[in-house]
Amino acid sequence: MKKFLLFAAAFLAMNASAQTVLLDQNFDGEVADWAIADQDGDGNNWGILQFQDSNGAAVGTPLAVSFSYDNATYTALTPDNWLMAPAVTLGQASKLTYKIGSVDASYLDYYGVFIAVGEGDFEQLIAETAPNDETAENVLGLVDREIDLANYAGQEVTIAFRHFNSSDMFALGLDDVKIVDEAATAIDEVKANNAESNIWFDLQGRAYNQKPAAAGLYIHNGKKVIIK
Repeated sequence: MKKFLLFAAAFLAMNASAQTVLLDQNFDGEVADWAIADQDGDGNNWGILQFQDSNGAAVGTPLAVSFSYDNATYTALTPDNWLMAPAVTLGQASKLTYKIGSVDASYLDYYGVFIAVGEGDFEQLIAETAPNDETAENVLGLVDREIDLANYAGQEVTIAFRHFNSSDMFALGLDDVKIVDEAATAIDEVKANNAESNIWFDLQGRAYNQKPAAAGLYIHNGKKVIIK
């Protein structure tokens, strides 16, 4: 009986949730296949930046940054800057996660997240004032955001981050962009150790030495069997 229960436990483990990473970008190294667009045409755009303190020490990690104020020239900017991820094909339970924030808590920038299906136009998923939640462990004040993409399951999409509706603030920071699919792994086939067996298993891992009398879904000889 013991080995039957172990076999059933292994079967149940195969049905556990699995996560597939479709996109993962932390901007710490090479940024491949991403695109930027300076829609306002002022020559300022998204870039990768490592912030430093007054002593030249790194503050946080590198991140994608778009500015609405130019410290070097004391000039207000009015950005319409787009940062576009490479296209990915979504699974059945995909979601987008990222960290976003206004780098200066006193000057809050604005942003939106957009999606395009195939070669179609971008549509807005979310738009908000980027908050700042600065702590000793979170020195740049970035916050976690999550967007459910299940409505686009099975489609090739492009995600874009847009810095807009901001002027004379300071900077918008973006980091740790991920798209993951958390669909459960389906059991298409279960291989039996023996060609034929009289052992049946229910979905709770219990083994039966003969065909169960109760109605339900069972596993027998590597196949799912419904008893009515």
